[in-house]
Amino acid sequence: MTLRPRQEQLLQLLKDRRSMPPKEIRESVRGSKHGTMDLLNALLEAGLGPRSGTQKAGRYTSA
Repeated sequence: MTLRPRQEQLLQLLKDRRSMPPKEIRESVRGSKHGTMDLLNALLEAGLGPRSGTQKAGRYTSA
């Protein structure tokens, strides 16, 4: 799978910080809520950014 530049940026951010909630990710990549979720969902489908936690208090990590 080939990652787009924003996806690579997000993956590197997750590797550097280990675990982040969606709001922190959105602020770090300076994206909209919907745009950030599109990036996260693409990483989830590729198995590169698993999600942990509850629906409300979930966090994303790097694989």
